[in-house]
Amino acid sequence: MQPIIGPVPMILPESVKNNSAEIFHVLDPDAGGAQTFSVALSPSGAANATHWGCSTYLEQRTYDALTTMNTTQFKAYCDQIAAERGRVTPNNVTAFKNGVVIGQVGEWFWDFAKAQGLKPVQSA
Repeated sequence: MQPIIGPVPMILPESVKNNSAEIFHVLDPDAGGAQTFSVALSPSGAANATHWGCSTYLEQRTYDALTTMNTTQFKAYCDQIAAERGRVTPNNVTAFKNGVVIGQVGEWFWDFAKAQGLKPVQSA
């Protein structure tokens, strides 16, 4: 079992979330990865969401991969994890890696979102 750290705040642009859900399905040790980014955000707080966020726990090796690897290394890491977990090798790794913004371990999500210029989307 890998060491788990967190919570870690993360934010993705809408376009990256729509095209990259399979990456977190691979990276998340349990089965809920594709729904990880579930907090709707926008610069004004008005619908429609331009970004999606989460505050999640990660394996230390995944946090390190997200914060230190280039896209080629990250693709190899995702392929390795997919093979370990018997999951489908993900596509759109470059868009995900270049689009995700990651905060510090233990950082409060709403401070992180505010620092990115984003507010929660208000439901109707």
